[in-house]
Amino acid sequence: MPVSWTEDLSVNNTTLNAQHKKLLNMLNELETAILLNQGDVRYHEIITKMSNYAKEHFQTEEALLTEHAFPDVEEHISEHDEFVANLMILMFEPEAEDNTPENVLAFLKEWLVNHIMGTDKQYAAYLSERGAG
Repeated sequence: MPVSWTEDLSVNNTTLNAQHKKLLNMLNELETAILLNQGDVRYHEIITKMSNYAKEHFQTEEALLTEHAFPDVEEHISEHDEFVANLMILMFEPEAEDNTPENVLAFLKEWLVNHIMGTDKQYAAYLSERGAG
């Protein structure tokens, strides 16, 4: 089932919200490709695009958190680094037993929504108080 943007996912920052929406759209694009059995080439194309954009998003988010001296910035960066490492395994170790498109999709959905609703929400009020909306 596609993931829809709701205000519950908002981190009160226009740029970061737009980036989160784009990541969710890519996730939904991946789900559609899997459901319509569009093949490995399309699947890997979307995963690669999503990976590159996630890295760009993480750089933007981390720079903003660093600029505003968010107290948990190092933990946040570590979480991003762990995600990228896991994604690289999923992308470059396709022979792994549990590395099916459906499992990759489930991992991406769970991680992204939980990350936004958990870790990212932790900085929302902090940045708003500092006028970084």
